[in-house]
Amino acid sequence: MSGMPFSVRFSPEAIAHLDALRNFDRATILDSINEHLIADPLAVTRRKKPLRSNLIAARELRTGDFRIYDDVDIDQDALLIRAIGIKFHNRVFIAGEPADLS
Repeated sequence: MSGMPFSVRFSPEAIAHLDALRNFDRATILDSINEHLIADPLAVTRRKKPLRSNLIAARELRTGDFRIYDDVDIDQDALLIRAIGIKFHNRVFIAGEPADLS
């Protein structure tokens, strides 16, 4: 790690997922990204973990009932937020559809 904060970009889909949320929820998610991802996005914690291979993203950050899916580019010190989901019971929904993370 370079020690520099990672830059954060949002995919068009992730922007649409954020836009669909209440302002309070959007602020909670953005605060969580700032707190848990920017300094050391690859650290594994109770909230952050790598995912098994899937079509959405390589990593997941849990914030309450929200799931933030991201990929990290170490060479560019960049973080791409790919999707934001909502956990309901044992399923995650992204843009209102059940997400397949298998």
